[in-house]
Amino acid sequence: MIRPPSTFYPGAVRPLISLPVGLLSMAALLEQESFPVAVYDAQVNLACPTHRVGDTIVMGDNWEAFAEKIRASGATIIGISCGFSSQRDNALRAASLARASHPGAIIIVGGPHASVLPGDLLLPDSPIDLVCTGEGEYTLLELARLAGAGGDTCAIPGTVVRCDGVVRANPRRPAISELDALPFPAYHLVQMEHYFELFAAGFADRPLPFFADSHRAVSVVTSRGCPFNCVFCSIHLHMGKRWRGNSAGYVARHLELLVQRYGVKHVHFEDDNISFNRERFEGIISGLAPLEISWDTPNGVRVDTLTRDVIEKCRESGCTYLVFGVESGNQRVLDTIVDKKLDLAVVREAAKWCSSAGLDAMAFYVIGFPGETPADMKDTVDFALELYASFDVKPHLFLATPLPGTRLEKILLEQKLIVAPLGTEQLAAMTQGNYRVDGGSFTGAQVDQIMKGFFSGYRRVLITNALRFLLPRPRALARVLLLACRVDSPMTLLERLFSALQLKHSSLGRRK
Repeated sequence: MIRPPSTFYPGAVRPLISLPVGLLSMAALLEQESFPVAVYDAQVNLACPTHRVGDTIVMGDNWEAFAEKIRASGATIIGISCGFSSQRDNALRAASLARASHPGAIIIVGGPHASVLPGDLLLPDSPIDLVCTGEGEYTLLELARLAGAGGDTCAIPGTVVRCDGVVRANPRRPAISELDALPFPAYHLVQMEHYFELFAAGFADRPLPFFADSHRAVSVVTSRGCPFNCVFCSIHLHMGKRWRGNSAGYVARHLELLVQRYGVKHVHFEDDNISFNRERFEGIISGLAPLEISWDTPNGVRVDTLTRDVIEKCRESGCTYLVFGVESGNQRVLDTIVDKKLDLAVVREAAKWCSSAGLDAMAFYVIGFPGETPADMKDTVDFALELYASFDVKPHLFLATPLPGTRLEKILLEQKLIVAPLGTEQLAAMTQGNYRVDGGSFTGAQVDQIMKGFFSGYRRVLITNALRFLLPRPRALARVLLLACRVDSPMTLLERLFSALQLKHSSLGRRK
């Protein structure tokens, strides 16, 4: 099971890393069924976390070291993760090196990009035998069983395969209904301490609170699928539209394992809809308090699933921040373009509750949809800054990015606003607001001006809110300055200061 080195392109985020949760989940099921399995995360290299290749930065091993480790593996099945479209080339290169070392091995690639564009990985000269579409646990298990018995691997549900020189798509595998039937991820197959060291050095891909040992953080997924239909989202393309979740008891046992065996102090709940079932969510919250860990929701929650009581329980159980998935500050855009059924009045109410509870909150916003006007985008900026000024809900503004297979991509192609799907580097840059497309009802230059206005207003509110919060709290101010002045971090001074100010309530150390 392999996660290749990761390439970071100009205009994209700086090098960051998280646990390979998907690989560890699949490996755990294989182990449970008595298949020998190893996990090689080539993004982890403590001696040299990153290196430069041309104008890009690569996180992890160089390709020479990668090839050497693959040669020594003796693997008969090689599974490669392709989590992001921007990493497609690395998945192909990893597959080519694996094929050179193990000509007779079965090579399978999975992950979101593979699920959406399997043909992109099974080109005529591709070294890949199968592409896994959707959830991979039972697909990989069936592959291992058939291969071990010398059976036919060309008809496995949930795969696109090349058999006898012909590429064919097999039926989609049904979504896993009983997530509690899956074992906990096989954390013992990686060096957990290596990730914690990288997080402590500033390579964590999620903001961390200021508690002692909060770098001992783990990403956990407790539910899958999304029944909603936002125009830009690709989640349902690989996880399906039917929401499924682990029981609160399963989650409690999982977290207890992480705390007792690995000394975990902080958990990132990476669910796309962790609060979709409110009773389950409250059950998870209740199970957190005895563990004395902190936690957050970096992928966002549905704001209309929150209540004042739930937010209070979140804070009391160690939540450091909630993220609201707002998307637009213009109700018409939300209803008719984004296709997200969300009342902005509900967002404002939840922001007020978080502020009253002393719980840090953030919000995601997106501008640049076809059919949106500059005035609509300005409404989003105004709404975001108003919530920031009034309730300290820190806004994150993104450009509407046509991810492969999404409705947004299809609309842009149909309207000829893009002539072809965006390439690897374009996608990487656009997700960070550093690449523009004209939207028909607006130009890239107009978007630039709106973004500049947002960042100008953001800096102004950031300074005002920070001073208002920190000046009466000298201990919190000292801790923020200490974090900002760290010299052992790969972040710039500005990035460190911004990170310190994102989680102001956490800086008080509500939990030790």
